[in-house]
This record gives sequence, structure tokens and C-alpha cells, in this order.
Amino acid sequence: MRALVLAGGEGSRLRPLTHTQAKQLIPIPGQPILFHALDAIRDAGIRRSASVIGQTGPEVRAAVDDATTVDGVAVVAPGAKVTASTSIGPVCIGEDCMIDRSTIGADVSIEPRSTVRGSTIRDGIVMAGRTVGGVCALESSTLGRNTDVRRAGGGGAHRLVVGDQSRVEVD
Repeated sequence: MRALVLAGGEGSRLRPLTHTQAKQLIPIPGQPILFHALDAIRDAGIRRSASVIGQTGPEVRAAVDDATTVDGVAVVAPGAKVTASTSIGPVCIGEDCMIDRSTIGADVSIEPRSTVRGSTIRDGIVMAGRTVGGVCALESSTLGRNTDVRRAGGGGAHRLVVGDQSRVEVD
């Protein structure tokens, strides 16, 4: 069985909330509205879904290059760039983010102005202004605003809760 998520429209009745953010990305108790729908689909045992994205379609297509694989639903905000990466939905990537040579998802929300390079993130929240570089695997992690997580050596999966304005080096 497959699911179809209707995630189009500009959200004019939700203004002023939608002046700067797509309605699908408005956070409701800790995650974007779209993720609540995708969670319900997953909980119903449905493993394949597609999304109708309406007016945001051109921005999503422009933000994802030919070397990137998207499996499942990925919401990519205007100004974000995804290059040579794999996205396993549901994934939400905020505006002005850079995702390069990374695997993102499933169940990941990356807030605006964050950079992820050469890393793997699963089941996590990356707050605004974050940098993740060369980290083998972050799982079930919450990373605060304006923090920096980099590989110091070694490898393996990490579960982190990092507060704002922090720098962490992991093995």
C-alpha cells in the first residue's frame, strides 16, 4: 500500500506564520506539521509514500542535484542545497542549508542555515546555524543552535544532546 500526502498550497490563511516559512514546515510540538502526517502513515504500516508539493515544487527540484538520491518524502526549503547525498524520508531541510556528501534520515529535521558535510544523521533534530562535519553516524540526537560537531578520529554511532553555542569532537 502507498500513501499520498497533499502538502501543497501557500498557507495564506495561516499568515503571518507563512510569510517566511512553508506551512508544511511550521513546527507543532517539536516537529514540522508534515512530519506528524508522515508519522501517522508509518504507524499505520505504510512504507511507501509520495507528496504533492504544489508551489514549492520548483524550489525542491532546484535544491536537489542529479547525484542525490531521495527515498521517501523530503521537504527542502528555498535556498537549501543538497549535493551528492542520500535523503531517506521523512526529512525536512530548512532554508539556506548545505547538505553535501551526506546521508540524512529517516526522521530528521534540519533547521535553517545549517551545514552537514560527509556525515550521517538519523532520527534527529539539528537546530539553526549548526555544522556537522565528517561524523560517521549521529542517531537519536538533538543538536542546539550555533553548535559544531566534528570528527576527531575513530568511528561508530553517537547519540548526543548538545546545547546552544557548543563545540563537540567525537571519535
